[in-house]
Amino acid sequence: MDKLLRSSFSTDLLNNVDGISDTEIKDAWTEAMSVFFRPDQLTDNRQKEQLNVSEQIRGSIDNFLFPGMMSIQVSASGHRFSRSAQDIARDGVDGILVQFWQNGQLVNDRGRQGIDHTQSGDIHLVDFSRETDVFSSDFNTYNLLVPREVLEDTVNLDTHHLKTLSGNHASVRLLRRHLFELHHEAEHMSLAEGQAMVDPTMALLKATLSATPDALEEAKEVIDRNLLLEIKQFIDKNLSNPHLKPDLITGSLGLSRSRLYRLTEPLGGVQTFIRNRRLRRAFQLLVLKGTEINSLAKLAYGLGFQSEDTFRRAFKTAFGMSPSEVKARGMLSYKDYYEGKVDIASRMETGDPLYRKWLSDLFC
Repeated sequence: MDKLLRSSFSTDLLNNVDGISDTEIKDAWTEAMSVFFRPDQLTDNRQKEQLNVSEQIRGSIDNFLFPGMMSIQVSASGHRFSRSAQDIARDGVDGILVQFWQNGQLVNDRGRQGIDHTQSGDIHLVDFSRETDVFSSDFNTYNLLVPREVLEDTVNLDTHHLKTLSGNHASVRLLRRHLFELHHEAEHMSLAEGQAMVDPTMALLKATLSATPDALEEAKEVIDRNLLLEIKQFIDKNLSNPHLKPDLITGSLGLSRSRLYRLTEPLGGVQTFIRNRRLRRAFQLLVLKGTEINSLAKLAYGLGFQSEDTFRRAFKTAFGMSPSEVKARGMLSYKDYYEGKVDIASRMETGDPLYRKWLSDLFC
């Protein structure tokens, strides 16, 4: 199987080489990073203290080459990163770098225009055809390098150089999750699978950067899938909250009630999905920690059920076994349930096959 091309560099690996000096490690890091930026150590002690920069120089770069774009993970100690007019003329890279700052912060001193800060969770944009001079703390980023011509038909790139998109916005959260997952899935992708990811990635990127009706419509499917994933993750994190209802979800994720209902319709509706996830969590706990559970009422209330009777009835309907039976039989009940089922989606009142992977993954 033809796989995506990959290239990696890490100072951690060089540190394990006998006889290599700190200067040689620094030079190797500078050479590897200079493909994108020139990395320089911070010399201002006050700035280093403010940014909490590590004393030891370290860095790693992991690249995957997709047809028409590059996914790059960069982790490093705090640096000054720059691209001069000479660098731009020499390498001729005319692209846009989209950076998800998972950890760390970036500082851009614009002189009289003030100082911009990019924080963890934000997305930062760099136009490789323009000069850059920024400072960072220790950081970890997930990046996408895209040729200019891919975006310039729908996005006014003149206004996006060194622009920070706040992680507080839903569209930014969707894009940063996509950048993260795209990179971590890349090592398992064939070349054909990588090619298939380019168009939806560009659609989501254009929608986030331009927010025009055409771009949003083009990216509708990938936006909806990411929003549904965000809803599902929010529900899983709040299963024990007795106030986990549509109003809490819409208020926390910035969604309208109608959109929440539309997105969760393939799952049988938001209330059904919440109930099913709570039942799955209960099943998991009873199988794996049954001997530690002394009160089914406490388990039921802890998972947001209004009463023990309600919990018992719903559990029996979902799994064909009572909570007490599952607790007593442990892994045997897990085995019987899975071997005896034909279709978990139909058993749990759900529909669209697009989301069945979520619904069958009870014990993730």
